[in-house]
Amino acid sequence: MIPSEIQTNTTDQQDEILRRRREGRRRRRQRRAQRRREQRAIEQAQRQRRHQRETQREQQRQQQRDQLREQQRRLNPRGRSQQRTHERYQRWLQRLQQQEQQPNRQPTNYHPRIVIPGDYDYYSGEDDQENLLEAYEWEIMTTQQRLDQIQIMEFEGFAALEQLLLIQDEREQSQQIREMQAFDEERQQEFNRFHNCDQQRLLDYEENRNTLLDEPNDADQQQLHQIDMLERYDIERQRQAELHNNWDQTRLNEYL
Repeated sequence: MIPSEIQTNTTDQQDEILRRRREGRRRRRQRRAQRRREQRAIEQAQRQRRHQRETQREQQRQQQRDQLREQQRRLNPRGRSQQRTHERYQRWLQRLQQQEQQPNRQPTNYHPRIVIPGDYDYYSGEDDQENLLEAYEWEIMTTQQRLDQIQIMEFEGFAALEQLLLIQDEREQSQQIREMQAFDEERQQEFNRFHNCDQQRLLDYEENRNTLLDEPNDADQQQLHQIDMLERYDIERQRQAELHNNWDQTRLNEYL
């Protein structure tokens, strides 16, 4: 065989090797970029979902507060001026003081939550005025207004229970988010292991290439065989990545 022909064949094989190497690098870069885009899309969808849930819960709490205030405004105002209310309160306070001067006086309970101070009770000035005002308000209410006030108290209890349920729901959602984050971290670690394995195989390939370039033509055939093995390995890696992505998408759909 003419030496020039041998050199030409070796050069063609080396060009084929370089072309395949460039093509393999390009495919790996594309797959890594695709995985990064998919990961960002999953994280963005999770953030949007959390923001929507927080907004909905805040709207529900605000709606409950508005309903409670509206119901209290309908029940408490009675169309009297502040001056008239103050005058009636003063007259009622005078009657109460006269009753306190009577011996063997028994405390009057207008409502379980509103108790007139007894002989052995002690109140500070502000507490005494507030309790007296509550008792006065309860006394001047009609029967229907008292029933409505009791319903308001029950509604406040339900609102507190609803708040506890919301807190429990937030804790459960936080636990789910932590589990999703732990899964994402585990998946990222697995991706890093595969990436490091790819890098090590690429380094091994570079070392083998430098060694094989100095060997006869049959060594070039062996190198082409190794490149084929690497390409098949890349195809299998791509298939595994697609399976992982499909599984992540399924989890995301279930989460949403």
